[in-house]
Amino acid sequence: MSSAANSSRQASENRQPSAPAARQSVAEETEFLTLDATRGTAEARRDSRFLEILAGGLQQCELKGQAVLIGVSGGADSVALLCGTQTLAVEYNCHVVAAHLNHSLRGDASNEDARFVADLAERLQIPCHIGHRDVSQEADASGVGLEEAARRARYEFLVEAADRANCSMIATAHTADDQVETLLHHIVRGSGLGGLRGMPFTRPLTQNVRLVRPLLEARREQIEAWVTELGQAYCVDATNTDTRMTRNRIRHELLPLLRSQFNSNIDGCLLKLGEQAAAAHDVIMTLAEERLSEALIEQTPRVVRLRRQIFLSAPEHLRRECFVRLWCQQDWPRQAMGFREWDRLSRLVETSESATLPGRIQCHVRREVMTLQSPDC
Repeated sequence: MSSAANSSRQASENRQPSAPAARQSVAEETEFLTLDATRGTAEARRDSRFLEILAGGLQQCELKGQAVLIGVSGGADSVALLCGTQTLAVEYNCHVVAAHLNHSLRGDASNEDARFVADLAERLQIPCHIGHRDVSQEADASGVGLEEAARRARYEFLVEAADRANCSMIATAHTADDQVETLLHHIVRGSGLGGLRGMPFTRPLTQNVRLVRPLLEARREQIEAWVTELGQAYCVDATNTDTRMTRNRIRHELLPLLRSQFNSNIDGCLLKLGEQAAAAHDVIMTLAEERLSEALIEQTPRVVRLRRQIFLSAPEHLRRECFVRLWCQQDWPRQAMGFREWDRLSRLVETSESATLPGRIQCHVRREVMTLQSPDC
């Protein structure tokens, strides 16, 4: 096992009982599908529709010859991405590293997921980095929602792990099903055109690291069929069925209703809409970046000062997209920023008012300068 995986295991030894006992203790929160790995055949590894889709995704993300860090939660999607990429690693001349963040949200179940990923990486002879963050505490301290805090902690950890492992790419296991749910989530919360484009195959995270999503064209049933044929175990997080969370309600209630009562091909329609919106959005974002660059007076991680006059002469839609782009650059929380919030921000340019936006972002307009300030240091 790699030194990274070995250190992770050593740090967790004091809370890892034998496998049967551990699995019984977290039965209410985490279910392990414990298929016999010896049933996996060489044919399952080489010949499958899933591997064809993954290979296409690796090509689209330009992974050939790269060192890639794969974020592994322990679920079927990320386990399939790890095993599949390792299967294709020689063909694509890529070096594979695994990483898992324990969010400390589900007690023993979170610890067990981390142990599962470390064990899987050891069996596959893949270096593994395990991290721990108290996401609940971080959410309270920053004033953002739990899901947004978890997302931010996860990407911070993955970037740090990629830097340590000298990886130029971070791969996550977002699928076509995740894309459908994301698009629908954006629609119901009132996002603009940018939200309709969904998740891109690749985008920069830092100057040296890119985020890639090789499974964006794979369906969940294809993934689960492949890991089942392979005989590979994976974890099932019981909180994924908790319909108190918006995304889970979309997955388990809204989408089934739309498929059965309105359009059986709603998934395909949403994916097509996302493709068309992405093409239009790329053009608009080019214009928005040029306008934002012209307006910038000062930009630090906490404070941004803008020339108000530059925005006054822009159409409202372009103004909104300028602010979306700015939020992305600053990594400010966007989860609660729907169309109404972006539109409100756009209209503040025309006033001399102040406002508090989601994430406790303060906006002040004084004479010819708009100042945006985050509470985060």
